Amino acid sequence: MKTIYIFLFFSIISPITNSQMIFFAGFDSPFCLGGSGCSPLSYGWTITQTGFNGITSNKWYVSGTSSGQPGNCDAMSSTDQTLHIANDSGSTSAWMFCPNGDCGAAYDATDSSEITDVRVESPIINLSGKNNVLLSFHYIKNGENSDDNAEVWYYDGSSWSMLADPPTTTICGGFLGLWETFSVILPASADNNPDVRIGFRWINDGDGIGTDPSISINDISLINNFNSVPEENFPQPEILVNSNTIYFSNTSESLIEITDFSGRIVHRQKNELPVLIPVSGIYFIKIIHPDFIIVRKINIS
Repeated sequence: MKTIYIFLFFSIISPITNSQMIFFAGFDSPFCLGGSGCSPLSYGWTITQTGFNGITSNKWYVSGTSSGQPGNCDAMSSTDQTLHIANDSGSTSAWMFCPNGDCGAAYDATDSSEITDVRVESPIINLSGKNNVLLSFHYIKNGENSDDNAEVWYYDGSSWSMLADPPTTTICGGFLGLWETFSVILPASADNNPDVRIGFRWINDGDGIGTDPSISINDISLINNFNSVPEENFPQPEILVNSNTIYFSNTSESLIEITDFSGRIVHRQKNELPVLIPVSGIYFIKIIHPDFIIVRKINIS
């Protein structure tokens, strides 16, 4: 039986005038082989210790052990990888629940050996000629209030500062998170700045108290000239993917543009007819309405 996925387009929204995606990190390539996760270093990101870290502190990984899109409960995937916090393979309780170290957005908070204060940082992002830049990403998050917590950080070319503390997300059973979206406008210091970076800091006080998930992040994007969003009563565009066919609804008055992972436009239409994509892979759908643009990543199997 073919699996059907329904995606609600409430993630990346921008007015049409001169808007463009400046930066995107989906962490899907290279594919992470094996069951113990891959280092973010392989994806161009760096890791900085921002405080004391115990001998078996929590670690940032990239893999498909945690995966999802907004509205989905966290699950494993062989095609959609994420950036997330999991335990060290030698941590105090690893032998009991995750001896390999990366079992998704699940962390060890047993004792002081797992105290963690570490930030994962993006490559340098050139925002020359850009302004009003929106950072948006999909995520799940839990922990222990401010004791075990994930924050969004921003680098202006000379120093790092905390940008936002996204709220915890809903638990959808078995300590799994329900994927949501978080967006925030970068400070004015990012405008026309050639030396910007985005970071995610995870802290764990190692007091034996904490609730999964830790933090898992997917599909990070930066879009410039972001000024407004649709009215709340606007019917949100939707797509439905059934194997290699894409179906649309609530997209009237919009131009639909589909690009492959390299950025090549493979289809364009201004109607709600189904679209057949013969080649499997990751694609991006851009819905261009007179008042805004919405961009969404999908997987064609």
